[in-house]
Amino acid sequence: TRAEILNKLVKINYLALNKKTQIITPSLLGEMIFDVVNSSIRSLLNAELTASWEKGLTLVAQGDITEGEYMGKLEGFVARITNGL
Repeated sequence: TRAEILNKLVKINYLALNKKTQIITPSLLGEMIFDVVNSSIRSLLNAELTASWEKGLTLVAQGDITEGEYMGKLEGFVARITNGL
């Protein structure tokens, strides 16, 4: 869930949580990681991309596609991105 993701990001110090106000802000490390991803693999910041990954995982969970099919598509994406295609 999104709450679990935010908790994980706080635990690994990518985000900072003000416990009194419950306001979450990026840490310096989080900002640095964002800057690197934004300048090198900008597509990873696309909400449509993560939504498509979630949809694929749902299809696997429902048995509509196999884990192998999903991983093949994901590996293809990673190969295209890392090879600059």
